[in-house]
Amino acid sequence: MEITGLLLGLLALGVAVYGIWDVRRLVREQVALERNRLYSRLMDTLAWRFVDPTAEVERSVALRDVHEFAILVRFLKPSLTLEEAQEYAYYEALSLADDFVRRGFARWREDFDRDAVQAELAKWQSEKNIASLDRIFGEYRAWLARPKKMLSERQA
Repeated sequence: MEITGLLLGLLALGVAVYGIWDVRRLVREQVALERNRLYSRLMDTLAWRFVDPTAEVERSVALRDVHEFAILVRFLKPSLTLEEAQEYAYYEALSLADDFVRRGFARWREDFDRDAVQAELAKWQSEKNIASLDRIFGEYRAWLARPKKMLSERQA
């Protein structure tokens, strides 16, 4: 009976030590993430000390936010490159802009080719759908996508 209590106490102590270790690890990761985000903002601010803004500066202000987004995405999924994270943000923003236009809240800028944007978004959506199917069905997706034989071909 005394040994059971001792073992339960040691088990509880082990769980508590692991919990403390895990929380400390998560705090270190959070501090590193915030450091990277702060560094990104600092670089953006310092870069503007060396250059004069142009009329197109409003478009480039979002680049800082895209860079911060890329830092967060790469933290969650380290296998992604910076370019892949930024490309994802670009297409999501383009999709949102297209939604604004379709709902009548905005119109495309004159320097944008609406048909080219639609084609690019359709291609991107298709790639997203294929990736989703791969995650859902994995190796069975190719089997599901095979053309079905016609009933007349089966009977022959």
